[in-house]
Amino acid sequence: MRFRTTASFLWLACVALLQACAYISNASVYEGIRGADKTKTTGTTQTPAALPSYDRYEKERDALKK
Repeated sequence: MRFRTTASFLWLACVALLQACAYISNASVYEGIRGADKTKTTGTTQTPAALPSYDRYEKERDALKK
């Protein structure tokens, strides 16, 4: 009986840890897109229209909502 309880607890802990690893925030997605845009023009004479940081983007978005 003790083995079953321990195994259940370990299984539950593993599932919880996997869920935590899968969390992707809005900021990380935005920063990934921003980084991809920067790398598209690396080594060229084009200057990209720089996207603002996520914090600045969020402030501008909140201001537009009001």
